[in-house]
Amino acid sequence: MNNNKKNRVSIFSFRPILLIILICLLFMLCLSNYGCEIITRESDSSEDSSEVIVEKEQPDKETEKISESEDLGSEEESQKETVVEADESEVVEEEALSENEEENSNEEENSNEEENSNEEDVNESITIRVFYADEMGEFLVGESRVLPYENRHTDALIELLKLPIDNKLIPLVPDTTTVYSINVDGGIATIDLSHDFVDDRFDSDIVDILLVYSIVNTLTEFPEINSVIFYVEGEKLNTLGMLDLSEQLFRKSDLII
Repeated sequence: MNNNKKNRVSIFSFRPILLIILICLLFMLCLSNYGCEIITRESDSSEDSSEVIVEKEQPDKETEKISESEDLGSEEESQKETVVEADESEVVEEEALSENEEENSNEEENSNEEENSNEEDVNESITIRVFYADEMGEFLVGESRVLPYENRHTDALIELLKLPIDNKLIPLVPDTTTVYSINVDGGIATIDLSHDFVDDRFDSDIVDILLVYSIVNTLTEFPEINSVIFYVEGEKLNTLGMLDLSEQLFRKSDLII
């Protein structure tokens, strides 16, 4: 009996300790749950703040992108402007070069044409007739001569000093005559001969006419000569025998056969 009482007393003595332990455990559980809620709230608040920060940073990045795109656009426009200006300058330079090339080509063509014309003048020849007296000494007869174009007028007079090809024809201009000059202006040929032209001629009125018109008709074979004026030793020759030479003399075709 006594033992049973002792056991019961020992059991009842442990009950308050167990209650205290249980209460402590419950309190600790409550504290742990409360702590977890605080931690979760703090984590949620930190996430919200990070989202706010991200949202705040995004417009800055967008503005930076916009500014960068604007800068790129301005740079592209400036590059385009410089390219356009460069293209325009190149076009102007090309036009200037083309104009210079055209001018140079025109100048070269003109110079080539002048050189060709000069060469043609040098190499070109002309065929005319030079006149001698017939065997009866009454008319003039022409013989063909091919003369270089450059000194054609002087060469035509010199041909008259030579013997004709046809030995029946009679030369009229004395071969001692010197041709000092011949100038053509406005269709008028002014010739200056030595005094031998007068002194050494055959003295006859008919021969004087044939002599003078052998020269006049020979020189008027050239299309640029219409008439002739005579000078001797630089002085105007007004008469030759009975023939009046004071005026310019024109072609006399009725003497030609």
